[in-house]
Amino acid sequence: MAVQSTPAKKLSLAQIFIKGKCLQASQVKTMAQLFTDDASRLEFCKDAYARTTDKSNFYDVYDAFENFSYAFRLHDFVEASAQPEVVTPPAPVEQVLTFPRYSYPSSSNYKGVTGCNGPVASDEQFRKIANNTYAQPTEESKQLAVLNAVEITCFDFAQTMKLVSLLSSEEIRLKTLTKIFSNVYDLESYKFGSQLFLNKNLQAEWLKYGAFYLTPPAVACEESDADFEVVLKKVHDKFFDHERIKLIETYSLDHCFKVSQIKRLVNEITPASRNVNLFKKLYDKCPDKNNYSQLVNELFFASEKEELEAFLRSKNK
Repeated sequence: MAVQSTPAKKLSLAQIFIKGKCLQASQVKTMAQLFTDDASRLEFCKDAYARTTDKSNFYDVYDAFENFSYAFRLHDFVEASAQPEVVTPPAPVEQVLTFPRYSYPSSSNYKGVTGCNGPVASDEQFRKIANNTYAQPTEESKQLAVLNAVEITCFDFAQTMKLVSLLSSEEIRLKTLTKIFSNVYDLESYKFGSQLFLNKNLQAEWLKYGAFYLTPPAVACEESDADFEVVLKKVHDKFFDHERIKLIETYSLDHCFKVSQIKRLVNEITPASRNVNLFKKLYDKCPDKNNYSQLVNELFFASEKEELEAFLRSKNK
């Protein structure tokens, strides 16, 4: 280095020399003193700092500089190098879920029966809830995440299908779907849910459940014994048959008399005054229609008995 003709050549040779080598601070100082200008000296010392084994003694190298300003520059470099590098962690990558390629219903123009008032969860809301559900470690915790989400958020049936599809067990899918169905927005889209099940029995069970929920069987109408006794007394208190018939017809509009009760009512009317039209009016709300043929003999005229029998046959077709 000492015999090189220019500072640039000295710096080039020094940089080649220290590659792959470790130096002591005193050796760095000795080499730095061979430069004739502080600028080249500074560049060399910066390169050598990383390869100095006793960095605590690097202050001695400052004495190699002729100008304090360059010594200060080297000191600033050393201080900056001593600061731990701040590593910015990468932003977490949100899980991008893919769902089964089912045929999903659209709720955008839905006008049918609703289970929640809306608005339906946005794409961003749904994505966060779906990712949270997917991240759960067990089937049970996934199911609980879905149940909790539906309690506070209105989902349409397409979103519901996607959440339920994150459950592996078809049996748990069915249990979960039946528990949350009443809170889903577009209830009449329930038939699409059969795609969640490969098991034909589970498919049928789901379709049966959805249909039953939307059109439950009518509650059987029946007159209690106590209420009937009140009605019977009011009929009995009438003096004329036509008044009793008119009162029974009025009661037939919103009361459901059993066959045994109808017998007692018509027995308040003299046999010749009983008419087949009264029996027809009482038929629709009778809870035990299968016994209605027992009333044929309560009529007095044969023609009316035949008319009632024909009426019952027409109802049983």
